[in-house]
Amino acid sequence: MPCSVPCDILPCSERCGKTLPCGHQCPALRSEACPRVKFCQTCCTDEIRNLQADYITLESYGEVDLDADPIIVPSCGHVITMSSLDGFMDMAKYYTLGEGSKVTGVFNASIAFSAEKDMTTCPSCRASLRNIQRYSRIIRRAALDESSKRFIVRSSI
Repeated sequence: MPCSVPCDILPCSERCGKTLPCGHQCPALRSEACPRVKFCQTCCTDEIRNLQADYITLESYGEVDLDADPIIVPSCGHVITMSSLDGFMDMAKYYTLGEGSKVTGVFNASIAFSAEKDMTTCPSCRASLRNIQRYSRIIRRAALDESSKRFIVRSSI
């Protein structure tokens, strides 16, 4: 697809099966780039292990069951569970979800994806989430809808 066009591939909800250089399984989603070794749940420092990863249950990274809820590591370096970031991005508004937050289809593709809140930033520090594949459709579609609105407003002047 051309740049900035919303992707028509459904987001992946499965944990990555690759092995990190330390020898442990990648803690992230299959569709995302594997994080650096410092984010390995087994090998990480106590500082990373104690980061709040789940904003729903308030679990730290060390307490999260990665097989049930893999993590996403934005470019800012925060560790966020898939279910927490799915809730922040309001995935149920845009996709039909099955068991375990598995995306099964696009929900009402004709609605505008305009962001009611700034969903393109990390909920912890406001760093960009644009490089996360799972949410690329939502982010790109919202940006495209906002650009279209600005074009219409400016062209009618």
